[in-house]
Amino acid sequence: MRPRAALLQRHRWRRTGLRVWVLALAAAAAGARSAEPPAPRAFAWAARKGDAIVHLVGTVHAGTADQAKHWPVELETCWPRTDALLVEADTSDAAAIAALVQRHGIAASAAEAWGDRCTETLRERLRRSLGELPPGADRMRPWLLMQAVVAAHLAQHGLHSHYGLDARLVARARAERRRIVEIEGAEYQFRIFAQAPLEIQVAMLTDALDDIESGEAAREVRRIMELCETADVDALERWYSELAGRTRPADRYLFRRLFDERHPAMVRAIEQSAAHGARPLVAVGALHFVGPKGLIAQLRRRGWTVERIQASSVEPAEAR
Repeated sequence: MRPRAALLQRHRWRRTGLRVWVLALAAAAAGARSAEPPAPRAFAWAARKGDAIVHLVGTVHAGTADQAKHWPVELETCWPRTDALLVEADTSDAAAIAALVQRHGIAASAAEAWGDRCTETLRERLRRSLGELPPGADRMRPWLLMQAVVAAHLAQHGLHSHYGLDARLVARARAERRRIVEIEGAEYQFRIFAQAPLEIQVAMLTDALDDIESGEAAREVRRIMELCETADVDALERWYSELAGRTRPADRYLFRRLFDERHPAMVRAIEQSAAHGARPLVAVGALHFVGPKGLIAQLRRRGWTVERIQASSVEPAEAR
């Protein structure tokens, strides 16, 4: 599934619009419906610098009911060793998210939302994808409709945001009265899409429709399913490299805004979270950790030792 697909984030457009390509990981167990689904896995690392230690978990922003029945063993290794949870954004307040959708995703008029770009051909493609256009679709900005399209596609595979690992971690932390810290917040993430030029927003939507209609989205769902079953970091690196090499204008915009521009602030937040003896668990989209500008590479450049946590052992194994 292409980057824009990741946008689908929260089902029915109420939740945060970001989890973009990372969300792709969500599609994982969607395609495989077996009587005994594979035990969930997670991308997890321990980072150390002097006396400071941070546990890092790569999340998926959507999941299936089967996935939600169990916690990945890597996560259960990290959880007892931590005392706070850092996430990109806490999107559990439906009323607050609905207000952000209204502010950033709904225009005063169709002309303001679309200009002259909403053709009858595009409307027909949307009807085929969604079954019917949502109420007020003519005033929904293209990036928000793109999320609706991707959400509907993932829902066909049984994927929903409330089963995503990050949403489940927030609920668990709140139930255990752990401190929850937002690295960015939902409004920051909405603005990434809302600030895109209109032609890029329309391209996000048409690219998503192209990928669904061509079968490319379904192929990537199957590919991601394998990643979630294996937590294969080498495969995650290859996928990141493929995303970085895509050339469609919307792909390039999203990669820059969702990865390159966000990582420096994420690294600062991770380092600040470990001050004064704190033991945080940092849970952000799995694709943020890999690549030459990813969080692991940046932490190592800043003097941190980062080790992979493997399901086969309680102690961290050497990172790959």
